Amino acid sequence: MNIKTVLLMASALCTSGAMAFSDTWKMQTLWPDGSTNQAIIEEFATNVETATEGEIKIDVYGVGTVVPFTETLQAVGRGILQAQHSGSVYFAGQEPALALIGEISGAYENPQQLTGWFYEGGGLELAREAYAQFNIFYVGPVLWGMESNPTKRLVEGVDDLKGLKIRTTQGVASELMASLGASPVSMAGSEVFSALDKGVIDAADWGTLGMNAQLGLHQVAKYELYPGFFQMPAADLAVNLDTWNKLSLENQNKIEAAVRDLNHSMISQLGTLDEEAIATAEEEGLILVDWPQEERAKFREAASKIWANWGAKSELAERVYESHMDYLRKIGLLD
Repeated sequence: MNIKTVLLMASALCTSGAMAFSDTWKMQTLWPDGSTNQAIIEEFATNVETATEGEIKIDVYGVGTVVPFTETLQAVGRGILQAQHSGSVYFAGQEPALALIGEISGAYENPQQLTGWFYEGGGLELAREAYAQFNIFYVGPVLWGMESNPTKRLVEGVDDLKGLKIRTTQGVASELMASLGASPVSMAGSEVFSALDKGVIDAADWGTLGMNAQLGLHQVAKYELYPGFFQMPAADLAVNLDTWNKLSLENQNKIEAAVRDLNHSMISQLGTLDEEAIATAEEEGLILVDWPQEERAKFREAASKIWANWGAKSELAERVYESHMDYLRKIGLLD
């Protein structure tokens, strides 16, 4: 056997060895293909592949592509999907703590505060405990900012919510809306435009001002509550626990770092979209409605009662609730 043959065999072995350590994940998100949010997630997937030197490749699928958006938790836990970027609140019926992890309506005022609860206030550890019940590792939160609410009729305060058919998520948000006399409706975000257009709903609790503009919601709902205050969701980036445990510690650390960068990127890029939407609101015929402080205070008072109700639904939910209350006091949002 000559030296050239030996070198070729060695090269082949190295190549096959590298391939043996590569892994391709299927990850479904809560965003439609073509949206800015989905593009940011696809950028994250590229960053992970680069950081892990090709050992981890993530194929990103839009909302509902592989399974319905309400079934990704089970799909990830069973390994049908290896990862998800979804809303924790979608699965509150299976673990009440997920409602307070994913959407504690009316609590925080900006995404940096809620990010702080996860990384400084114990939220990340609680989220990981909640997800572990489903054979899933919660890598980290992904926020996009305070949401605004497009409405087909003028809504200037709490009393105007009565009778309003509003798309919102199950959990804290839907109970809060119901307590204020609104009629909450659950549906995927991709259905919001059509539902507003056809009069199935009067308003939507879906995305930020810029996200709503990107979907063209101003074409079917000319009012929008801005600056927002209803809620600021925290989506997840979560991985099948068996898949996660097979990773090297080095790659686990790289993915965790990439998720923190993803959170920052999502907040930043969606903030830019908001600024663009503000600049074009008048020419688009969009009327921005800023609630007075006394109406915001009424809303927050009603919301605090719903937080407490959800905190009483399970032992873990109670710990999540108390953790939020401690952190809100620490940063001066509660007395």
